[in-house]
Amino acid sequence: MDKKKEFKGTKGEWWACCTEEGSKSHYVFSKNSESTICAMRSNDPDDKSDKFEPMEEIVTVSERQANAKLIAASPDLLKACIHALEMCQDKVMPTENDLNIMAGRLKSVIEKSIN
Repeated sequence: MDKKKEFKGTKGEWWACCTEEGSKSHYVFSKNSESTICAMRSNDPDDKSDKFEPMEEIVTVSERQANAKLIAASPDLLKACIHALEMCQDKVMPTENDLNIMAGRLKSVIEKSIN
């Protein structure tokens, strides 16, 4: 793959934090450096402890949890998509084993992003 098409974001595996029930803020960190990739904080007007001004449409806690998981899985999703595209563009017909490996990778990253 040529350099222009490589991922330019934070390298390494990402993980979602604070996705358990009751958490109001959700984060995505890099496992390599523990730098913050994304922070999603509460903006619930019904929560008296919430100090943030509602500036956008309310996003529910469960939506923020799901968003954090999807964002954390995005590097793996991109890798799986790139691998699948390379396999499709290959001049040689993929074997059944190749297709099973690709399907397994895709299934694994989809599960990571929605569970």
